[in-house]
Amino acid sequence: MRTVELQTITDQVLAFVQPVLGRTGTLVGTLAARAAEIFGWTFFVLLVSYFVMSESNGLRSNLIKIELPGYAEDFRKLGDELGRIWNAFLRGQIFILILTFVIYVILLSIMGVKYALGLALLGGLAKFLPYIGPTITWTILALVTFFQTSKPFNLEAQPLLYTIIVVVVMLVVDQIIDSFVAPRIMARTLKVHPAAVLVTALIAANLLGIMGLVIAAPTLATFTLLGRYTIRKMFDQDPFPPQASMPEVSVGRDWMITLRRLQQLLLRRKENIISDKEK
Repeated sequence: MRTVELQTITDQVLAFVQPVLGRTGTLVGTLAARAAEIFGWTFFVLLVSYFVMSESNGLRSNLIKIELPGYAEDFRKLGDELGRIWNAFLRGQIFILILTFVIYVILLSIMGVKYALGLALLGGLAKFLPYIGPTITWTILALVTFFQTSKPFNLEAQPLLYTIIVVVVMLVVDQIIDSFVAPRIMARTLKVHPAAVLVTALIAANLLGIMGLVIAAPTLATFTLLGRYTIRKMFDQDPFPPQASMPEVSVGRDWMITLRRLQQLLLRRKENIISDKEK
């Protein structure tokens, strides 16, 4: 103990503890500031929401009142069209995302692909970005399947064959979703070209991040609607021609009708079998 220099040990301990305490204090201060900010904004949002609902009597139509002589009916139709675009698109896109995610998880798990959940989520989000999104998904899927060490079906010695099988299967699934499922949900909702959606998505992603990527297509459809309305008004034409107005699409309604028809068909077939046995 006579050779131990307590002052040196104390200096070393202080040199280690002081930065840790300083960082801890900074972290605690940052957390406290963020918590106070969150509580403050929550209180502000609740307060504004209360006054908005109180002044509008809880009616959505009373939130924004624009009264221009001769344009009341146009504003009402524009509101209906915008509501149809945004509601139907977001509901339909979320339905497609969930469907793609579930199918990807099941198929990738059966084929023994690693990171199936992450790849399935990537495949669902890729539906928001035409052309580029699926290409990125297929490229990442090919890299993961090629370089993963364990491969099912005794294909460790043939990684390229395993990669081709997985990519081809998922490509067929994407083509089925894009060709049969998505058009039934989105065809009567948006009339915008996929290339225009791609350009809008890239611009919106740079401006708003992931949120811009999600709302790129309905934003483009909104500007298209407003531009068509303005141009037709300038040339004294009907801004809402009969062929342009389409009924609102209810996501899942077509599927429920199909299931009901299938159920009725099965019941009729069962009745026919029973009647044959009775005869």
